[in-house]
Amino acid sequence: MPNAMRSQWIEHFRDDDHELLGWIEPVGQEFHVFNLLGQKVLVTEDWFEAETVLDNLGISYLADNYTLKLDDGHKEVVLVSVSPDGITAKTNNYNDITADQEFFDLPFPAPSTLQPAKA
Repeated sequence: MPNAMRSQWIEHFRDDDHELLGWIEPVGQEFHVFNLLGQKVLVTEDWFEAETVLDNLGISYLADNYTLKLDDGHKEVVLVSVSPDGITAKTNNYNDITADQEFFDLPFPAPSTLQPAKA
């Protein structure tokens, strides 16, 4: 399943509020760690390290600005929804409620055309 969540992925939840933080996939003697965008963030042989990476990563990165590369250029976007069913982003309107909104439906895992915006 190259463009979907694999059935072997094990959900990892934050201890205090049970918020989903990502997934861990056992592969042989290794553990592959995936964030909520379905991006691999670590390969380790230590289950505790895999959990710790997700605990430390948290979910705050979902509120960051992102750049979406399109055929006709780049757009600065924010994430509206993220799930294994897909990712929705919209143009960053900088909280201007009168600005036009453009939405983009993206596959899961996030495509390489979606990258964190440079600060």
